[in-house]
Amino acid sequence: MEQEREQTIAAYSAMSERKLVKTMYLALRQRRDLLKVVHKHVNLENRRFQEVWSTWWRAKLPPRLEIDLIVTFEDLYREIDDALIVGVEVKYFRVNKSGKMNMNFYEGLEQTFAYALFGFDGLALWHIFHPDTHDDVIRSYTDGMMRIIHGFRLPIFYLAGRLAQEHGKIRLEQFAPSYSRMAMDLGYIARWMHQYFSDTEMRNPLQHDPGLKASVREGRSTLKAVLRIPV
Repeated sequence: MEQEREQTIAAYSAMSERKLVKTMYLALRQRRDLLKVVHKHVNLENRRFQEVWSTWWRAKLPPRLEIDLIVTFEDLYREIDDALIVGVEVKYFRVNKSGKMNMNFYEGLEQTFAYALFGFDGLALWHIFHPDTHDDVIRSYTDGMMRIIHGFRLPIFYLAGRLAQEHGKIRLEQFAPSYSRMAMDLGYIARWMHQYFSDTEMRNPLQHDPGLKASVREGRSTLKAVLRIPV
């Protein structure tokens, strides 16, 4: 048991953020009962997106706009159509060689905001912590982020979780939006996120903004076409 724990910690220590996203993607793909489509590392520097961006914003598409995960559920409320498209920004926190955390508590927030312009129905930010990260450190990070999200009433699904010390399967001990020592798999997290965005007040507000609605929904249509998301 101790050997498996050490192997798990060693594997997560060697794992890059990009590899972690890929591992999460593979786990989510197994949940066809919950998800219509899942994509990873989607680069928006695509010709179709370039055309939409230049038409509406009279400028070139900002560089390095890559979405870590795109998760598509069935939209039970049919607010626009049958799809509920969520863009997920993933940040992997761990201690660096100098003994300090490798990122600030607000990492990923700016990328998550940027997703809104491309028509995502839901915006999500996942802060994932290495298994060896102490509770107090995680709480100090999540408390700051939760105060920002609640204080400004940001329509973002914020998840903070520590990777469980279990070999062979990704599970998370949750610190936000609520706390639980019980390690949950990504299927549970996906279902929770789906329920969160079932409240249409928590979705991307730019889809209904009088000045931005047309351009944002055009971006959403392009997103669906490029990713071949069913209508």
